This record gives sequence, C-alpha cells and structure tokens, in this order.
Amino acid sequence: MFKPNRTIGNEALECENISKSYGEKKVLENLSLKILPGDKIALIGANGVGKSTLVQILVEELQADSGLVKWGATIERSYFPQNVSEEIKGEESLYDWLRGFDKKKESGEIRNALGRMLFSGEEQEKSINALSGGEKHRMVLSKIMLEGGNFLVLDEPTNHLDLESIIALGEALYRFSGNVLCVSHDRELIDAYANRIIELVPVENGAAKVIDFRGSYEEYLESKNA
Repeated sequence: MFKPNRTIGNEALECENISKSYGEKKVLENLSLKILPGDKIALIGANGVGKSTLVQILVEELQADSGLVKWGATIERSYFPQNVSEEIKGEESLYDWLRGFDKKKESGEIRNALGRMLFSGEEQEKSINALSGGEKHRMVLSKIMLEGGNFLVLDEPTNHLDLESIIALGEALYRFSGNVLCVSHDRELIDAYANRIIELVPVENGAAKVIDFRGSYEEYLESKNA
C-alpha cells in the first residue's frame, strides 16, 4: 500500500540529452524523456542495455557524462535499488532499521508497515543480517511505504518475490495515485500497472535506442507485431 504525502504538481521529471559511457562502451547517448504526472512506466529491455544506469542517473546515484535531469518542484521520490541485498546490512532489529530513517514516525506506523510485509510480532525484533534476499526486498518495500513518496523509482523489485507478492505489488502500484518508473522483466507485474512502456533496444556498436509507447504492455506488444 503506497500513499503519497503530497500531490504532484504540473511537472514530474524531464531529462535532456543524457549520455553515459563506460570506457569505450557507449550505454546512453543523447537520451531525452519527459515524464508527466500520472505516468506509470515500465522500463524494459535486455540485460546490460543500460536500464539500471539510466535509473541511477535519474535518482542521482550516478553521474551522467553529459545532460540534464530536472525533477518537478513537488516531487518526493522513493527509490528501490537493484542491489538491495548488498545495501541492507547491520545488527539492528527490523523495527530499529526502519525507525532510523524517520525518528518522528509513530511506533504503530512502523509496526504496521512491517506487518504488511509479513513481519509480525517477534519477527520485527530479529536482526537485519539474519534476513534472506526476499525478506530484504520486503524490508525496502516497507521503507518505501513509510516514506510516502509521490514518485516511485523501482529497479527489479520482484527479484526474490513469490508470485503472490508480485501480484500484490502490481495491484498496489495500480492503485497508487503518484508516478511510477519501474525496471522489470516480469510480465505479471508490468501488465498490472503500466500505462507507458519505455524500451531500451541494443544497437550494435552504439548506445541503446529508445522506444517510447503510451499504452499498456499488451497494446505495446500488439503494436510491435502489427
């Protein structure tokens, strides 16, 4: 359940002429996108084509070689990184880990967020380091629920999740009143929420080509086969 703390204004996100290379390999070249309020985007493409690179540039975890990223003034973003298992470490309890991000949150809110991700009772007191990969994913989703962001940026959130959890996530993203940009290969998830598809297509000896389609994933596949 994702509830934004504030409504998005007239501008969500715009990026202009983003370029990024790793050594001699061009990954992104002069990529420009305008994301409007209400867009729920599935960012798709083959492994290694540059999806995570683009996402990391947008959330300012990675510096582009050139180009501009401009977030709307009313945007409060929440980010789910691909390498969750590496990022979540520590001896503290699940409850204390979540509380560390916002000391003003009421205890009941934190425990409810954990409960929604199936951490109940004594489980909330176990150590972060004791969690499996799937449990760490659920912890980050708990954190995002508590943050109340209005623009969710998710990089492969379904890794380690079972089908029931994936369906629940898809429904939550569909009901969410803010913006979504989600990297995923999971058809079940994409079908559930996306109203815009952006595909990065590999180009031989060059940066990926961008296909930008407004519509559902099913409509996008039909357009490709037409």
